[in-house]
Amino acid sequence: MGKRILVVDDAPSIRMLVRFSLTRAGYGVDEAEDGEQALILLEQGLCPDLVVTDLHMPGCSGIELVRRIRAKGACRFVPVIIFTNPLEPEKRREAREAGASAWIEKPFKPDALQQLIRRFIGLPGA
Repeated sequence: MGKRILVVDDAPSIRMLVRFSLTRAGYGVDEAEDGEQALILLEQGLCPDLVVTDLHMPGCSGIELVRRIRAKGACRFVPVIIFTNPLEPEKRREAREAGASAWIEKPFKPDALQQLIRRFIGLPGA
């Protein structure tokens, strides 16, 4: 089975763009519309190779999601990339302190996201 990525974003259009880009590159994609739904999927046994999450979501933010992933469970060492806003450098620091592996600014280029993902988990079939 190929490498799987969990995409967490409350904007359906962003999830669709990321899913399209990553499935075209050969990755498997699971989706959650917010941090709480992502945590439920992880508690139910989903353990992706990497998580890409938005920073700002209702309820459980991307930073809180990272904290909760890092706190326990089989997926605590999974790389997590956060979508950030270029005008919020303090949020990058907070994300790094929470355990985020990297961030990418919105709007992002799909090729740049794929390149960042490959840095952490390699090519889809490798």
